[in-house]
Amino acid sequence: MDNCYSDATFWMYVATWIVSGLGAWLFIWWMIKAGSASSVYIYVTLLLIGQWVSSGLAGWARIIYWKVGLLEYRLFLESNWWVLRTSITLVALIAIVTHMAHRAFFQRKN
Repeated sequence: MDNCYSDATFWMYVATWIVSGLGAWLFIWWMIKAGSASSVYIYVTLLLIGQWVSSGLAGWARIIYWKVGLLEYRLFLESNWWVLRTSITLVALIAIVTHMAHRAFFQRKN
């Protein structure tokens, strides 16, 4: 492989970026149209936005690897952008686990 356009990993990142971006846009549009949303819709929207950001940065890293050079690729992987790429997804996961733990332990019906 001599470029990113024949790199299957790059195309998986692109496909994930497109689908998660479209999904996030649809969820946000629906929440605005409905005027409110349940916590499930908000959490799923956060997960989709987090995946969109993460796959976008991963795709960008592949472009740097193939088009710019290994030194710049390594610098990108050591940057805060790369380190924080999953932070939105982590926030969504923490919210989901906290919400479900609260429901499981404090809102049980006896």
